[in-house]
Order: sequence, then structure tokens, then C-alpha cells
Amino acid sequence: MSTRNCHECHTPLTGKRTKFCSDICHYEHTYYTTQGKKRKQQHTNCLQCDSDLTEGQIRFCNSNCNSNYNNHQRLVNAPEGEVKEHSTLGCYQQKHEGKWVLQHRIIMEKVLGRKLTRAEKVRHINGDRKDNRIENLEVYTGVYRTKENPHGIRVIDKVANMLSLLKPDELTTIEALIRELRNKPLYLN
Repeated sequence: MSTRNCHECHTPLTGKRTKFCSDICHYEHTYYTTQGKKRKQQHTNCLQCDSDLTEGQIRFCNSNCNSNYNNHQRLVNAPEGEVKEHSTLGCYQQKHEGKWVLQHRIIMEKVLGRKLTRAEKVRHINGDRKDNRIENLEVYTGVYRTKENPHGIRVIDKVANMLSLLKPDELTTIEALIRELRNKPLYLN
């Protein structure tokens, strides 16, 4: 009876294994294909948590790291427009221009016809963060934050405050601008 040896390290095979003594030897042997091209980069650290891999571990240190990595890849490679629930905020996120953005911000940007600034916040009037109807959304600016109003001041209140500070001739200029804006459509199609 002839003894079978591992194709990689040439140690005698035991048990039911037919070509390789371990998964590591199998991986090492198939590291290069038959055409001599590099198969895959050999990893020494876990792809998810970057901890050192031990014998028998090829890409991940445990199954949790494997599933977390695959879930992350699924979210990164999600199609444009896909919607998911935010894990901590309790509202919806949508894939927009390659990034995950809060859906109520996307809706408000479409209504306003411009990008929101970082200081501008979108508030849900009825408090339900999953209710993204335009009637339920309101823009705030992130200034003058208080305990009672953590999102700042409403834009309409800020504009009214600023108008009260203007001189009479400046107010007539603003009135002329408002008349011009009335002729332009408010919503984008």
C-alpha cells in the first residue's frame, strides 16, 4: 500500500483527506493558478477587524467578522436609490450620489431646488421620523440651539427677525425681490 502525501508540504496524509493535509496547504498550493498568474493576495490579518489570523483562517478571524464584512460590502455596492432604515436614528436613509443620506434631507432638497447647507436641519413636525411627507417636513437652521428647540430656529422666524432689522429703503428692495419670486415656480418637476 502506497502512502499518500500532501501536494504542498509532502507530509503523509491521514484520514479522509486525499490531496492536502490542511486548508492552509490547499490555499498555498492554489495561490498560483496553473497559468502561473497570482490567484489572490494572501491575507495575514482579518479583513474586518484587522486582527492576526491563526492557522486555518484565510480571510476572517471568525464568522461575525465574515458576516459584518459581507453586510458592509452589500451596503457599499447597493444600487442608487435603495432605501434602508437607519439603525440608531429611527428614520430612513437612501443611497444618493454614492452615499447614504437621510431621506428627509433628499426630499427637502428636491422641494427647495437646491442642496441644504450643513447648518440646515429638517424637522418632522409630527415627530414621526418615518413620515417623510412634504407637509410633515420643515427646515431649521442649526443656530440658536436651546433645550426647548434643539434643532435651532425655523427659517421663517429667522427671516422675520432679519426683516425687522432692515431700514425702510432696504425693505422696499426686498419687497421688489419677493414680487419677482412670486412669478417663479416653487417646486421642481
